[in-house]
Amino acid sequence: AESSYVVWTPLNGVVSMGQLDAPRFLHTATAVEAPGGNRADPLVLLTGGEHSGGMAQSMMVFHPVSGTFELPPISLPNPRTMHSTSYVEGRDFLYLMGGFSDTERTTLVSQIDVMQVSSRVFHKTTAFGLRVPRAAHVGATLTQNRVVVCGGITHTNQGFIPLSDGEIIFEDRDPATGDLRVNIGVTETMPEARFMHRGA
Repeated sequence: AESSYVVWTPLNGVVSMGQLDAPRFLHTATAVEAPGGNRADPLVLLTGGEHSGGMAQSMMVFHPVSGTFELPPISLPNPRTMHSTSYVEGRDFLYLMGGFSDTERTTLVSQIDVMQVSSRVFHKTTAFGLRVPRAAHVGATLTQNRVVVCGGITHTNQGFIPLSDGEIIFEDRDPATGDLRVNIGVTETMPEARFMHRGA
């Protein structure tokens, strides 16, 4: 696994290079341009993945302006590889979605872990998860604090199969109490099933 990193900007090209405390691969790197409203100190969150000894069950918080990492790394509630992460600026939430919990790619993670980025604290969620556990999918942040998850692979009695469906995390109000709640629904299917793809 590679342990180096490069900071690149469209205006200036490569502006810095360095080394991670520990190498990892099949992780996610999520840019957070204004954590807690602070645009002067953007972050990059390196989440999960694997290393030569097994699962990388941590998150590294990188400050690209100063070129420093926060120590110690943050432990993840669930180990993940081949997962997705999406930052919801309106709520200051980072969603960790899907993936495998082992390097043998035998166990899918259905739980969605939610971290408040400004406090670096994971919320205690128990019933919030993907309708279809999946890995090697895409997660993308939309308007109105929504996040869409599409494609990937899942496991059935016939083995691993590619997916053409999607799911969407959205906010609505509980009709009984009027309280704002986070819910998850389904999207229309894609014309073709796909995995290990990219989206924005």
